[in-house]
Amino acid sequence: MLTTSGQGCKTEIFKSAMAQARKMQQYCELKDECQRQTFLAHFGESLNRKDCKYSSNPYDNCLKASS
Repeated sequence: MLTTSGQGCKTEIFKSAMAQARKMQQYCELKDECQRQTFLAHFGESLNRKDCKYSSNPYDNCLKASS
């Protein structure tokens, strides 16, 4: 529960920041998924992985998948 004063607020802010840091770590550690697709999904957009793979600037995971 969020509180507006005292240590409780700091604790909730810390928990939220840690959750965001974990999501960023998971994104950075993606091995088999298209990072562009994951990035766009975070902002509510979609992308077909093939569109990344065959674009002029594919992400590294898509390049590996084409080998």
